[in-house]
Amino acid sequence: MHTGCPTHIITRIFYQKKLAEGIEKLSEESRRRLKIIDWYRLNSQKHSPDGKKNVTLTCRHFGIYRSEFYRWWERYQKGGPRALENKSRSPKNKRQPLYNMKIVSLVREIRKYAPTWSAKKIRRILTWDIPEKDVPSIATVGRIIKKYKMFYRADIIARHKRQKTAGKAAKRKRKPYNLRATKPDEIIEFDMKHINLPGGKLYALCGIDQFTRRSVVHIATSCSSLCGKKALQKIKEKFGSSIIIVNDNGSENMDKAEEWLASEKITQYWCRPHQPKDK
Repeated sequence: MHTGCPTHIITRIFYQKKLAEGIEKLSEESRRRLKIIDWYRLNSQKHSPDGKKNVTLTCRHFGIYRSEFYRWWERYQKGGPRALENKSRSPKNKRQPLYNMKIVSLVREIRKYAPTWSAKKIRRILTWDIPEKDVPSIATVGRIIKKYKMFYRADIIARHKRQKTAGKAAKRKRKPYNLRATKPDEIIEFDMKHINLPGGKLYALCGIDQFTRRSVVHIATSCSSLCGKKALQKIKEKFGSSIIIVNDNGSENMDKAEEWLASEKITQYWCRPHQPKDK
């Protein structure tokens, strides 16, 4: 009869979580370089005839030049994994613009008066009060308009705002498929409900534990992101900080609420637009 129990050997690395977070923040290219260095440090000696670390085998294994390996190896020894990131390639000495701020002020005044006028027409107007030799070219006027964002038409402002909002939405984490809670205080679904009263309207910001169905309700007079932040603070006080927030794309979940969750390092998942079954 066999008796006993299996033995598990567990090795703890100091600051393991912080080290893992640092590696996750690296770019894809830096991870590839780190993978090459790790293979050289851990595996190259196994395949080497003399049992020592071998740069030639490492470069042959990954198909790179020795000069490239030595460049990244030197950076790694000085600064660790973070040093493997690409540095800025912009020139140290950049050409300075030849126009002065008086030209910029005049272009801004003209654009505010007539937001649809082009750089070609604005340059012709500048020649009325400024000598021809001091007036910038048409391309320079166009760069001034773009650099200082002199777009005052309502439709252009609205388009830029939509582009900015779309850029933020693209970076948000979408809810993973079949995300389910396996224990209490793990996944909190956050939503807003309207309360219609004879004298007006109130808003109930609700957080519900997906596993136990315990809830937190915050009553507010508006559905702004500030009210959403206050409701999320109450949720954190009751369920703790090791939670996952699942919410829709309402305004109460954006701006201040989104920034507060990021500062508290609380994971926030966004449901797909027009998909009510995600929540």
